[in-house]
Amino acid sequence: MKKIFFLLAVFMVLPAVGQINKRIKMVTDRIMFGNTPQMSSDFILADLSLKPEFKRRFTDFSGDISGRYFDVFSSYPVENNPIDIHKLMDEALQYQHQDGRFGNPDLVFDAEKLAGPHMALLWGNGRLLVGLMRYYQMDHQPKVLAAARKLGDFIIGIADNCMSPQVVERLKNKDYMGYICFTQLMEGLVLLWDETKDGKYLQTASSVFPLLPPPGQQHSHGYLNTLLGTLMLYDRTGKTEQLKFVTDRYEELVRSPEYLIFGGVPEYFGTMGVSKEARDEGCAEADFIMLSLRLWKTTGETKYLEKSEHCLINHLFANQYETGDFGHRSLDPEMGFVNDNNIARSWWCCNFHALRALHETKENVFTRKENTVQFNLFFDGDYTDNELRLTAEQVKDHSNQFKIRVIKAGISSRLAVRKPSWARQVDLTFAGKKLRIKQEGDYLIIDQDLRVGDQIDIALDYVMKWANKDKKEIAFPISGKMQAALFYGPYLMSVDGIFQPFFDSEPNYSNYIELRDPQKFTPELAPSGSNLKNTYLVMQHIHSDMFGKYPVVMRPISETTWQPPCNIRVWFTISQ
Repeated sequence: MKKIFFLLAVFMVLPAVGQINKRIKMVTDRIMFGNTPQMSSDFILADLSLKPEFKRRFTDFSGDISGRYFDVFSSYPVENNPIDIHKLMDEALQYQHQDGRFGNPDLVFDAEKLAGPHMALLWGNGRLLVGLMRYYQMDHQPKVLAAARKLGDFIIGIADNCMSPQVVERLKNKDYMGYICFTQLMEGLVLLWDETKDGKYLQTASSVFPLLPPPGQQHSHGYLNTLLGTLMLYDRTGKTEQLKFVTDRYEELVRSPEYLIFGGVPEYFGTMGVSKEARDEGCAEADFIMLSLRLWKTTGETKYLEKSEHCLINHLFANQYETGDFGHRSLDPEMGFVNDNNIARSWWCCNFHALRALHETKENVFTRKENTVQFNLFFDGDYTDNELRLTAEQVKDHSNQFKIRVIKAGISSRLAVRKPSWARQVDLTFAGKKLRIKQEGDYLIIDQDLRVGDQIDIALDYVMKWANKDKKEIAFPISGKMQAALFYGPYLMSVDGIFQPFFDSEPNYSNYIELRDPQKFTPELAPSGSNLKNTYLVMQHIHSDMFGKYPVVMRPISETTWQPPCNIRVWFTISQ
């Protein structure tokens, strides 16, 4: 064991709170109190005011940052926010033009003239329309709804020109200034219908979704956001062709090479393994999480819940930097994440969108169906309604153990605990005794009513599996050597250049892990404050051009958030 300690880098001390709460606090504090850049009112509204003295990145995407700010901080207000969101909204409304748009008033939206700058304005206005509606849902100021209607009417007014076939063809592969900047407008239009019940907004949205081009080389954030808008449309109309459009495109995506071992997608479709510029994006991973969550809630199929969980734990968490920011990680199909000279902490979009996805996930840790409360996601959380209050808390450093406590109970309330595919067994006990349960679908239902003071203990037996390049589980034994990624329970395991600098040190061209050696779990090697100490695993490897075997500590890729950026390996050569 001394040999292992010699290999480890300096430990980081982490705050001891639940995984999602910890990450929400980090990015929220970064937005509210960060200094580089400082999110002042002038900075946030620069994409609306267009004042030269406040010039910053992406002000031509008019409403992008400001809209996202209103979206997340209206939906999830923060008490100690140094910015008064109501004053911020009052100022924002001053920058709306007579035709309803925000941003450059000189852009003419004739079909033959539509190009990148027009798409940039539409993207930002779409994010702002969502922000206006979320603020209105919180505060119900008539002037905010009036501004949103005016913006919605502007969108309807230019929609016919934007939907012409020549425009779709010309802009379908124009990256982040492409046609997805128009199709993502659906989300705001649906929210506008929710409050006005004016059918023209749903009618326009219903005309837009079929125009979404195939993935091609599109910006994945806009593509996925369009699918989100289409699913929202279905939830209002009940038209099966809209749901089928979303599920078909979703299944097409997860069966394609664009769906990564981390559970998310690259920033641009068509770049993985082709371009040295291939990277992910916090916004796209957040969209995939929210789309999967909402598909689960709409269809009741837990496969979508597991996809959301997988992307959250192994992609969005790993996308977060030690500063709290979300952004981009460069992708290498033979390694995992690789460092480069451009450390992209994307404060202009990813911080806000990832924060929304974290909050939406937290809202779905518990849900209620009739008289049964479901524990869906294995994180700290709580559930409260008029009759019932439950809390879930992870047991210290054991990510596979939880305590659910009943704080308030109504009449005939029951608890159901999800049995995930990555757990061999889920044990539920009360006062040290196993509970009577029955399984319905992917849930274990406790066959007794909840009472105040009850504590249900949950223990999950993690499955360990290796996956091949096609993301399929490997059947053992194997002959020779092969490339593989390791999962322990829900966690994608990794080795990184800071915590384990020796493994990928030169020479490393023929490194491989010898699976015949025993594997040892070593929680004492985890940094202080880690929530995942029970997942730290020691294996033995053969290092290129060196005799003997050497230990390597594998751990969940999400643990790399707490240190500076570095190379992170998830693909290994293995041998039996």
